[in-house]
Amino acid sequence: IAMRRMFEGLAAELRNPGFASQTLIQSMLMGLAVELVRHLGPQDLSGGMSRCGRQVRHIVDYVMDNLSGPLGVADIARGCNMSVRHVARVFKDGTGVSLGEFVATSRIALAKELLRGDTARIKEVSWRCGFSSTSAFSAAFRAATGQTPREYRCLPIQLH
Repeated sequence: IAMRRMFEGLAAELRNPGFASQTLIQSMLMGLAVELVRHLGPQDLSGGMSRCGRQVRHIVDYVMDNLSGPLGVADIARGCNMSVRHVARVFKDGTGVSLGEFVATSRIALAKELLRGDTARIKEVSWRCGFSSTSAFSAAFRAATGQTPREYRCLPIQLH
């Protein structure tokens, strides 16, 4: 179900790209990769994976599991038992995206998914995506998508 939603979100973004679309698409693809590894199990894919690749996967898993909490580089490094400098360098080298960009796009992708669910209030979506306030969430969402969370929620779903 999670992968299906991610594919739907990816297809919608590809059909109607918004602000920072390329970064959002990269984040969605990384999320799909994480879900695929979780589904298949690490023994199926990690045989040839380098140490750097395993560390990137560990960082991505940590971020995706902790989107509602504080996710500064220092928080992620502490959660992954790595130094701040090492976690930032390994992630950037392994993905081509900064850790901050990945966290921001992952939070917006989660917000889009939650807003499509149409059951959670915007304040709750804001909290579940790790924003300190609804206004901070609305500003970040608008900067990333060009729409307010309410406007995005009211758009018709493009895939069924």
